[in-house]
Amino acid sequence: MVSKQTLPKYWLIVFFVLACLLNYFHIPLFSGTDLIFGNSIAIVVLLYFGLLPALTISILASLVTILIWTVPINTIPMAMEILVIHWALSRNRSALLYGVIYWATLGWILVYFLVYLVSDLPEFSNRAIVIKYAFNGILAILFGFVLARLFGSITGISTAQNSRNVSQILSYQLFMLVAIVLSIVAISGLRFIQAQRLDDIDNYLELKAATANDRIESHVQQHQKALEIAKSLLLKSEDKSEIQNILVNLKDTYPSILTLLAADKDGNILVTAPESLLKAARADDVITVVDRSYFNVPKAQLKPFVSEVFQGRGFGDDVIVALSTPILKDEKFDGIIEASLNLQLFSELDTHLLDDLEGLLLFDKQNRVIYASEHYGYQFLEDLTDSRVLQWIIEPQSYFSLTKSGHNFIGKHQIIDALEWQVVVGLPRAYYENTIANYMLVVVLTLVLTFILIFYLSEYISRVMTKPIRALSKRLSDAAHPEDLDLADFETQNIRELIEVTTRLQEFSERSKATLAALAETNIAKEHINQELKTLNDNLETIVTQKTADLNTALDDANQANQAKSDFLANMSHEIRTPMNGILGILDLLIQSDVNSDQKEFLRLAQNSANSLLVLINDILDLSKVESGKLEVESIPFSMFETVDDSVAFYSSHLQNKKLQISFNTKHDSTICLGDPNRVRQIINNLLSNAIKFTSEGRVNISLNSSTENGHITYTLEVSDTGIGIAADKVDELFDSFTQADSSTTRLYGGTGLGLAICKRLAELMNGTIKAESQIGEGTTFTVR
Repeated sequence: MVSKQTLPKYWLIVFFVLACLLNYFHIPLFSGTDLIFGNSIAIVVLLYFGLLPALTISILASLVTILIWTVPINTIPMAMEILVIHWALSRNRSALLYGVIYWATLGWILVYFLVYLVSDLPEFSNRAIVIKYAFNGILAILFGFVLARLFGSITGISTAQNSRNVSQILSYQLFMLVAIVLSIVAISGLRFIQAQRLDDIDNYLELKAATANDRIESHVQQHQKALEIAKSLLLKSEDKSEIQNILVNLKDTYPSILTLLAADKDGNILVTAPESLLKAARADDVITVVDRSYFNVPKAQLKPFVSEVFQGRGFGDDVIVALSTPILKDEKFDGIIEASLNLQLFSELDTHLLDDLEGLLLFDKQNRVIYASEHYGYQFLEDLTDSRVLQWIIEPQSYFSLTKSGHNFIGKHQIIDALEWQVVVGLPRAYYENTIANYMLVVVLTLVLTFILIFYLSEYISRVMTKPIRALSKRLSDAAHPEDLDLADFETQNIRELIEVTTRLQEFSERSKATLAALAETNIAKEHINQELKTLNDNLETIVTQKTADLNTALDDANQANQAKSDFLANMSHEIRTPMNGILGILDLLIQSDVNSDQKEFLRLAQNSANSLLVLINDILDLSKVESGKLEVESIPFSMFETVDDSVAFYSSHLQNKKLQISFNTKHDSTICLGDPNRVRQIINNLLSNAIKFTSEGRVNISLNSSTENGHITYTLEVSDTGIGIAADKVDELFDSFTQADSSTTRLYGGTGLGLAICKRLAELMNGTIKAESQIGEGTTFTVR
């Protein structure tokens, strides 16, 4: 191991610092497990300085992991790794092979006992750590020998391991090459499997949460509709017995309804279902519901009411939700009909398809527990305000959280909008971690077996490949003089390189004489070739010059044609706009004149068409100004936030008849900047108009962010919608003039295809950029910066 040339001792300090850094800056493999490579440096030290310095660096560098894991579990296993490699090297054995065997046998057992001795982590985490260490140890050995080889190449100092015969070098290189490739594939595969598995779980939980959301919401809405039907029947009847029958039939039809009652405008109970409920209530002196929220709220608001979850009183002590709807006669409050809804549905939603410890947690807008799986440890109506689950929902630090009972779970959260409840579905983290650990165990075992197979296979291949070389070397050493060398009967094993070498050696003297003559002929040929190259270069220069001139002429013609087009569009747009404004003015006067409703409707249609044509003319005029370089942007103080907010407010006021919500998710910013507010507003209006036009229902979100660098403010505006979307291969065409993603879009939604082209030109004039991201059916996001 000791090098033939002595390395300066300061290298030990350098290696120690590197080992500490590689242990401190660990590489995450998957949750709870990290790769450290400080022992790779200790292997380099072992090869160049010997056992004692290597052991010292291995042990001291491993203590750095106290900062990461509190306890240095890796100290003893990593030190043993150095001892095993030293033993293999001292006996001229394969250190790589014995290092792999060590981690496949003794190494992981050491880690197992140490982890279970000092760790207080969950069982699934301990198992993953043990498997990780075996994998990490194998990778650290490979990395260490690669670093040693690189260090030797850079410094020019070799160790005993570098002084080997061709067979050993070839075997070593083959083994290292395949081992490194397999290790990279293994790490990439593990990361892919981890991400894929996490995505699968995320999709499963997303579906489960959405299912719970939909079922709870539809459950409540279904019974609200039933109350409305019952109310309409009650309005047609004045007889209490008929009202009683209506309520009884309704309760029989909907088993989830525990009780029903009808009360008059003063809160006095008229009838109940079951009928015995009224008798029991009167016996308990409960004959009015005037103090109940399900009576007071509908009376005050004249709208249906859904209560918070509560434990019943007076009419039973079940956990219920009260649904009530007002009875109106002549548009005046005349009483209510109320149903107490059983929440047995929650337990039906608490399914366990993947794991017995899957869970469901429901809580209301006051963060009180409505329902929780038994193993979660939450009580009914328990306040979750300061709980870890709520903190995870508000600001998740990782993909998993803890329940009150200490269970780790991977969760998914949704809000039930109609009720303002929140649902959290969870899958035990152990389910995911054990799956990944199993994959990792298979990978480690496969790597170990593959490395052993590769080692012996590379040894065999190297011996077979170098056998003729060894034979040739012996034949050369046996020859006393070059002229005594006779390779006519040498077995080349049909190896092309050996055949060529033996042929060259045999013909060496003859070829030496022929070489001089060939050199002279080569010089003549070289001169001839140089002359041909010169002629070719001259011709090429002439051709390139001519082609360049032709291209410049064509470019000038194109620029002139484009300028003429822009001038024509600008002049025509201006000439058309003047009479069009006159037409609009006349139409406006006609609308205000004494005309009948049909005529006024026709005039409004004409006015709308003229306005659309005027917008098109203005777009063409703006585009022509930009292309001709005549459009100038101002530089005046204005508020970017207020400009965006004004546009959002304008378009929000026109959405009453669309199932569409528009939101501006940015805090108020009073910063004043220099720019052209009119052109900025034109870009914003174009983007908002497009988003609203192509989104029949859903959301349009606007966000504005700013950053400051060297005294300059850069704003980033995003406008995203949930509309029809655009094919990915059509996105780049959006910013071309007179272009839309699909001809059917023009037929359905109208438009000229100029708006986005103008936005792009205006953004570039203000030293900005605009880009779009979209998928069909998933909406579009425009980003202006």
